Amino acid sequence: MQIKKAVAILPRHTTATNQKKKGKPIISQSAKWYKVMRFEVKDDTITSETLGKADIYKIVKKIPFGFYVWNIGENMGSDEYIPLCQDLYLGIKDNYSINPGTLRAIKLPKEEVKLLREAAGWGVVNLKEAEKALKSKRHSYMAEKRRSSARKTIDIFERITE
Repeated sequence: MQIKKAVAILPRHTTATNQKKKGKPIISQSAKWYKVMRFEVKDDTITSETLGKADIYKIVKKIPFGFYVWNIGENMGSDEYIPLCQDLYLGIKDNYSINPGTLRAIKLPKEEVKLLREAAGWGVVNLKEAEKALKSKRHSYMAEKRRSSARKTIDIFERITE
């Protein structure tokens, strides 16, 4: 008995017709997998369930000391709330674990939430980081993006930070 191997014949170059046949999904396709299944606001708490994992946020008016904007993008499930988190291990610089028991959220206008999400993507997650980015003298692409995000969000951070 002989076993035959399945061999895929792939085109040597990418054309408009075979471009969609690649193995990896494009970003917009993969984003469909991360849809929020449930987002519920009750009294002063928010329950957000994504992929079977539920996060419970306490709604606050200002960012508490030691908290920062959690860079999860739109995965919280709301355009009106910005998620805040606290480090699980304080003082360890290269550990990015967060404390899931102390999650917070602030209700803000949609435009401000969008600006804070963009800034968090560049590392500007609190007032201290915004001030640090504005003082930086570096001239790299990353430093310029951080400075730009800090300029746009420093007023928001000053208003919502305790």
